[in-house]
Amino acid sequence: NYTPKKILKIKDSSLIDAARSENPIDVKAKLKKSDVNMRERFSGDTALMSATSPKIVQLLLESGANHQLKNNQGKTALDLAKARKDRINPRYTRNNRFVKEQFDKYEQIIQLLENASDRPEWEE
Repeated sequence: NYTPKKILKIKDSSLIDAARSENPIDVKAKLKKSDVNMRERFSGDTALMSATSPKIVQLLLESGANHQLKNNQGKTALDLAKARKDRINPRYTRNNRFVKEQFDKYEQIIQLLENASDRPEWEE
């Protein structure tokens, strides 16, 4: 099993916050100062689990993020992305551009994480 080098203190969650912000420039800057697989102290989430943008997910994977890690609830980044997508009612994607964009975004994130799972980069 992979053990992260560090467990984040609440005040040190800047990479995870950047991953949520969907700003690739901010994420790249934080990656220079942080372990890409660092975990948030209470949830056990990593930046990859917190990312809400396909661009950020791709950037984190290219930077060595381990997609097989599980948070404190036993969920991987793929599990969390599928759960977020499942919360979006597809019926509303027809008439609401924002909902459609959210739905499509999580479809792309799921595809990226499934493709990462096909690569034998990480061993459990």
